[in-house]
Amino acid sequence: MRSSPGGRPLALRANILGALTAVCIVAPECVAFAQLAGIPPERGLVVAPVGILAYVLVGRSRLLYVTPLAATAILTAVTVSGLRVSPADRLVATAAVALGAGVILLITGVARCGFIVHFLRPEAVTGFLFGLAVVVIVRELAVATETDLGEGNAATRALRLFGNLSHWHLASVVFTGLAFGLLLGLERWRPALPSTLVVLVAAWTLSVAVRLDQHGLAVVGPIPDAFPTLSVPELSRGQWSDLVGGCLGLALICFVLSFGVATRISGPDDPPLDANREMLALGVSNVLAGLVGGLAGAGSPEASPAAKAVGATRRWSPVVAAIALFALAGWGTVLFEKLPEAALAAVVIAAVRGFVSPAPLVAAWKKDRPGFVVAVCAVAGVVLLGLLQGLLIAVGLSFVLFVANASRLHVSELGRVDQTSTYLAVERFPALLRQDGVLVLRPDGGLFFANVDRVVTQVQVAVTGAAETPHSVLLDLGASFRLDQPTVAALVRLRQRLGQFGVELHFVHVYLKAADAIAVSSLCDVPLHGDTATAVCALTAAPPAH
Repeated sequence: MRSSPGGRPLALRANILGALTAVCIVAPECVAFAQLAGIPPERGLVVAPVGILAYVLVGRSRLLYVTPLAATAILTAVTVSGLRVSPADRLVATAAVALGAGVILLITGVARCGFIVHFLRPEAVTGFLFGLAVVVIVRELAVATETDLGEGNAATRALRLFGNLSHWHLASVVFTGLAFGLLLGLERWRPALPSTLVVLVAAWTLSVAVRLDQHGLAVVGPIPDAFPTLSVPELSRGQWSDLVGGCLGLALICFVLSFGVATRISGPDDPPLDANREMLALGVSNVLAGLVGGLAGAGSPEASPAAKAVGATRRWSPVVAAIALFALAGWGTVLFEKLPEAALAAVVIAAVRGFVSPAPLVAAWKKDRPGFVVAVCAVAGVVLLGLLQGLLIAVGLSFVLFVANASRLHVSELGRVDQTSTYLAVERFPALLRQDGVLVLRPDGGLFFANVDRVVTQVQVAVTGAAETPHSVLLDLGASFRLDQPTVAALVRLRQRLGQFGVELHFVHVYLKAADAIAVSSLCDVPLHGDTATAVCALTAAPPAH
């Protein structure tokens, strides 16, 4: 085919190739992750195209594939296990978890809570995913060794696994090792090939040719063809209440993972991401996943970058992948019947192995010790206590460190650069000029209830520690976009205390919402200035520097 102006045939081929590449990754992973969640494999295939299409309609990223992941599967499995439902009702409970997480994402998206993605510390997410990967790997090693590990946390189950080496199914272990090694080899030396598809095709071919199931190796078995049908999961009110905690955790992880993938694959020509819009898109995807009786999904960290790597750029490329997945779920499930479960275990382990890399933890140890502590606590929480408990630890420590850091604001004294109207921190540039009688101070961050008392104390110390008591304090509020009521009350107290020393309080660089809060308080008569240089000149009756 000859390329027309603009290279349209070439772009068409690249986008179709990107879609097929994504299908080769998503289809086998959905089967594996459905089994990881404890539901029929066909439900993983059915839900994948639904999530993809829903995101295409609402989301901003052109190539984000919202599909079941190991993280969503294992979180769902843990949440459902708390209900103590019968195996027959497990699928209903799984769908209810997806629906609940989707509703939470819709509500938070409408409430414009997308800022959450910037609140959770990266080290907390890293630690949680590290622990989650350990949980997944232990479970899949149990599949690979055909060992029953019973109940307990990941650490206990790992001890049982390696304490019963004599009970391992040797053929299954060898098969898993070979499949995993082939996956790694292809990714390293033949990165252009769809390694997951190649390994599973090879495993399927060998299974059919040698009849591995007749030699004691477990295979997936018959998978009925399935098409998506809408229905609302039926649970009691008490069961819905028991799912709330797990749904909240699942919604948070879906959003954080998806936004991270979308940011990573976003190009300069792509529309800018809107965290609130992404939250809504994921909410729609997961609500539909729950209504079709499937597994919750998030942005795939494998399929999305792989599609982009082969040249896919158009929003319709995931639509092609969704159509192919619909066809596979409806007419092609027979292809998975003879697939060895050991091969699927290798695929799942390979999918999460990146999360157990020690590199981010080492980097945190070297550059950010508090972040390292958060990551390690999250890992320990997941491995020793459980997924939801570990997630709670990660979120809680993130909040504690956020408040701690925000409450430790430093107040800098500002001085003027000679022959200019620029003001900088005196402690960094001691030669800066200071105006007699005027003390210019700037908190290095926004004021709110948790840090304002510390700032007030530092301002008082600066005034009492000055060589000569100033007649005016000019407080720069340029980092405070709004002022809450406790902050305004603290500033009122600051004004009163400064007045006891004969010092007048002035504000500079006050944003509109902050000014509104000041206007309806007893600070309404405090002078507000537009810029520092003009304010200092007015307070010293000195001509401005040019």
